[in-house]
Amino acid sequence: MSRPALPMTKVFPWLGKTKVSDKGQGTYPDDVHPLHSYWAMPRRMRLNIDASSCECDLCGRRGEYTVSSLRTRNYGFNYDGPWTHPLTPYRFDPKKPEQLPYSRKAQTDGLGYRHWEALTMKDEEEKGFLPAPVVLDYVAKCDKADDRGRGVAGGSRLVGVWL
Repeated sequence: MSRPALPMTKVFPWLGKTKVSDKGQGTYPDDVHPLHSYWAMPRRMRLNIDASSCECDLCGRRGEYTVSSLRTRNYGFNYDGPWTHPLTPYRFDPKKPEQLPYSRKAQTDGLGYRHWEALTMKDEEEKGFLPAPVVLDYVAKCDKADDRGRGVAGGSRLVGVWL
């Protein structure tokens, strides 16, 4: 069975016309493919490419084109609405379930052991912790493996999330 053709601009925003959100236009999860979150483009950036030969500083190969500079402009994609990134933990106020969850950002003093519960365990009733979906998927796979009497991928039963 073949898959229907996916408009690649819904996943990779730079393949299509550059979006401008200077008047507050939003981009919502339904506007793009779910994989778009891995390739999001909140800033508009373009490489200035010159048709001049050069040698790569990393691999030493010669190329026909040179990237001479980078241009940036404000007002790229304005991500709005109920976005959740698969690699990001969230939190919400259980007393205000109508409000959207907000992402847990890195802190200036870093993340330490005291943060493990909020990053790895779901608690919707009291604290409003929502671990990253990838963590919840991992835990579900560990539980499924334990139900079968073996660890993840048939290995050890000792499985954990390291922070």
